[in-house]
Amino acid sequence: MEKNNTLVIWDSDIHWSSENNQILLWSSYESSEVDGLYSISEIVEKNANQLRSKYLSIIYELGEVKINGKSVIEHLEIRPDFSYWWMSQLGAKDTLIELSPIDNIIKLIACKDWLEKKNYSSITLVSPNANLSEALQKLSGELNVNFKWKKISQNSKATNLSLSLYNLLPHSLQALVWLFRYLVKRWHLKGVGLEEWKNSKAKITFVSYLLNTSPVSVQSGQFESQFWTSLIDILNREKVSTNWIHLYIKNNTLPTSYLAKKCINKFNLSQSRNEIHTTLDSFLSFSLVFRVLKDWHIIRRMNKVLNQSIQNEMKYYYPLLRKQCFNSFLGKSSISNLLFLNLFERAMIALPKQSKGVYLQENEGWEFGLIYAWRASGHSPNLMGFPHTTPRHWDLRYFFDSRSYNFLNTCNLPMPNQVCVNGPAVKKIYIDGGYPAKDLIEVEALRYMHLANQKDHKIRSLNDTSAKKILLVFGDYSKKNTIYLMDLLNMASKNIKCEIEYLVKPHPACPIENKDYPELNFKVTNNPISDLISMSSLIYTGSLTSAALDAFIAGKPVVSVLDPKSLNMSPLRKYNGVTFIASSKELSFELNKIGENKVIKNQGQDYFFLDNELSKWRELLAINGKMNKTHGEFSL
Repeated sequence: MEKNNTLVIWDSDIHWSSENNQILLWSSYESSEVDGLYSISEIVEKNANQLRSKYLSIIYELGEVKINGKSVIEHLEIRPDFSYWWMSQLGAKDTLIELSPIDNIIKLIACKDWLEKKNYSSITLVSPNANLSEALQKLSGELNVNFKWKKISQNSKATNLSLSLYNLLPHSLQALVWLFRYLVKRWHLKGVGLEEWKNSKAKITFVSYLLNTSPVSVQSGQFESQFWTSLIDILNREKVSTNWIHLYIKNNTLPTSYLAKKCINKFNLSQSRNEIHTTLDSFLSFSLVFRVLKDWHIIRRMNKVLNQSIQNEMKYYYPLLRKQCFNSFLGKSSISNLLFLNLFERAMIALPKQSKGVYLQENEGWEFGLIYAWRASGHSPNLMGFPHTTPRHWDLRYFFDSRSYNFLNTCNLPMPNQVCVNGPAVKKIYIDGGYPAKDLIEVEALRYMHLANQKDHKIRSLNDTSAKKILLVFGDYSKKNTIYLMDLLNMASKNIKCEIEYLVKPHPACPIENKDYPELNFKVTNNPISDLISMSSLIYTGSLTSAALDAFIAGKPVVSVLDPKSLNMSPLRKYNGVTFIASSKELSFELNKIGENKVIKNQGQDYFFLDNELSKWRELLAINGKMNKTHGEFSL
């Protein structure tokens, strides 16, 4: 029988129709090679290491493209020996932003490698995505394969009218609108804690988010943070003076900048503490805004020089990256990054010389601005990044092409002096990713210190058939992921043969309400994670939430959703004791087995460094060093 040489690439929520052609599913994990059904998501997972390396290489080489004798990175030198490239969406490689194109680019790389081993004469794409169509058309041309796009309509979803109108604006106008709204909303914070910051006697500075603070902490004026947990208590108990600069993010506890201002003032008025608090927005001024606009004008001019070269270099990847390019050099992303750069410059210049600095590391664009500003202001070369959770395989912000660490050129990758890794798992991730091992230092996992007391905690046997079956659901901070998670559970619940109590703990940034899922009888809870895990039979999570780690280390079975439209972003990817599902049918199967899973003793006990005394942090910050008892400062 003659082989059909047509491949259908299916990118639609509508169930596929083969018509005797082989099908490559773009947004599904379902596959059957016998039936000529393939999954690009599955191919990506099988070749994850090679594909990540290829993408990092592509971005590295893009930055090194020569234009008139200078690399792209050098053209974007916005400060002496500092390139804006590292702050751009291209250089930062953020896979977690809404509508990130990186998922599709990784799939396209995998598709190219896969197609090169086949002998298809034609490709038909079934998809609503015009950018994907353009990319595949260019790729097909390079492979000498005929291409056809069968455009289908996209499921219409109710959208915010003002947001829709905003997205219709030119990128430059979007940037100005964003800046105006930002200034209006944040101007309340101007000057907050500024005098305390300028006159601080402390020699250690922490850069954090004004987020994950409890209402009790805000009300009492006693600074607490889920990012830093017991380290704050130890610093105060040992009378170590510290500076804290916070990036304010709107949240349920502090929904407005006015309330954030009151909160910071309360923190600074506390007589029992040794902390100075301010916010990054405290350094706003009209002169700073003028400087931001001046920098933005420079970057916008560079876009004209760079865009055509980037387009030529990226070839069939460019249609997927086009929006990021414009946003990076013209739009909201460009002006916001330049605003943060200028704010950090003002903040670091105003701060008395520091011996140590620690910041929450996620390799967001603003962090590279912080690194530059810290060093340009003459502070000690002892700036440390602290990944407060676990980097994921596909969170490309944490990974760079190995050539980026050679530091042979100007405007090199801005790196902290050290990265504080919170456990063997994180350390291995960094080393496997090519990060210089000498620059890694071990510290306790502050956000997970509650697990230190859980090692000997008796967890209710999951084999007790008389026990109530409780499913604990952890929501994601991504609204899209949370909706997918709950929709899947809603569908799966219709095929459950046993009685299950559903407990839902939403992420603080993404509420989950009963009215949105009227057919699913569940209770929303904000009780502590450890208490909820202890009483639950099975934990159900999205791929992004780090709360799955708590359950995993507690020995509880974890079921995690694979979103076929995204990469597997779970921190527990490739770990035993975790079941990944991609359909309501698979979820129903797991839920019908609830209570049959055995507790896995010592599961994940070597995942984090856990020591209640925080001996590693004490050593790093010299908390046990010689102290000036009068002022609570280090004698340096």
